[in-house]
Amino acid sequence: MADTSQKSLLRDLLVAIIPLFFGAFIFAGMLETYKNGMLSQKDLVVDVYRPMREALIDCRTTQNQLFLSQHELANTFRLMLNEFDHMTTVDPRLLTRDYVQLPQSIYEANQKVSTRTNELGSAFNACSSALFRRYEEVALATGTYDKFLEIQKTRTAALTALYTKRNGIANDLAEKVNADSMMNTLRNSLSSEMNTAEEKAAFSKKIHEFAGPAIELWTMLAKSQEDEFKIDQKTDEQLVSMFAKEVSRRYKRGLFSALWPW
Repeated sequence: MADTSQKSLLRDLLVAIIPLFFGAFIFAGMLETYKNGMLSQKDLVVDVYRPMREALIDCRTTQNQLFLSQHELANTFRLMLNEFDHMTTVDPRLLTRDYVQLPQSIYEANQKVSTRTNELGSAFNACSSALFRRYEEVALATGTYDKFLEIQKTRTAALTALYTKRNGIANDLAEKVNADSMMNTLRNSLSSEMNTAEEKAAFSKKIHEFAGPAIELWTMLAKSQEDEFKIDQKTDEQLVSMFAKEVSRRYKRGLFSALWPW
């Protein structure tokens, strides 16, 4: 009777232990699968998503600095023109050596801003191409390439309309400037003392014919670049939201796949 009870007890223990034994292996396998899935997701974030966000921040910072610099450049041209008007209308006896430092500083500031604007323009063109490639990489890695192309198509249409308007205004302003007349005015300014009020007024009128459109052009370019910045920001928000949701969804899917791999 005791032997029978012992066999029954061993059988009950065996029945209880076997599921636990296999369950431990299943749990270990599930844990390893989950760890591998998390590592894959980490690579997606570290190697693809994070560099995209960093490139985005850097490029938009450059773009923001660009249109601010263009606004500043337009303002320095306006200051130069205003100071020129002052110099052609004020009593020459008031234009002392100390006064010369003022127009000189305005001119130097204009040259510095002009150089910085050109550098920012080149930097923005380069970072825009690099950012687009980052976006492509994330779209491919997350399986959202078709949606990415749709969003980019909308952006391209908006930018095309903006560029068309920009080019039209630029062409209209260019038509107001006669290059030959401008060169003749510059030659005359170097060969003439412009002692009379009439000569100064005529020269000032010519300068305004050239400088006016130039100031309008840079003001327009700055405003247009600012509008382009807003279009790009809207696109960024759509893409970042889409990519972030997809990465998050893959994390969740990795967890559920580890628990129920079938």
